[in-house]
Amino acid sequence: MGRRGKSGIRSSHILNLLVLGVLLLLSACGANRNSNPTFETEDIQIITMELEGSFQGRDVFIQNPMMDDGFCIKYIEVNGLRVKDSGGVQQTAIQIGLTSLELDTGEVVKINIYHRSDCRPHVLNPVVH
Repeated sequence: MGRRGKSGIRSSHILNLLVLGVLLLLSACGANRNSNPTFETEDIQIITMELEGSFQGRDVFIQNPMMDDGFCIKYIEVNGLRVKDSGGVQQTAIQIGLTSLELDTGEVVKINIYHRSDCRPHVLNPVVH
């Protein structure tokens, strides 16, 4: 348990807020991301957001915007394996379970997020992958 300071806030909560702030700052500064058109469905094009980094022992969390006719993300691949398909992306918050993939710390991780071109998913903690 974290120790409580004079204000009653646990030091672990403060640390979590600081880590989240740093992650959001790094996200805003531009992680290694690229969006490339891949294929089209009807009038909406599906594009790919590419993330690459090294595994640091944590899962990745993504905010998945809800559109008028469904969700932004169509499916997700990690190192070429489809880990989330249409059934696993029908929610506004998605957890990519990297820890369940038996990766070694420092191992290269490539995440491809296939999403609609009229929206953009937001990776909440891009530094952990």
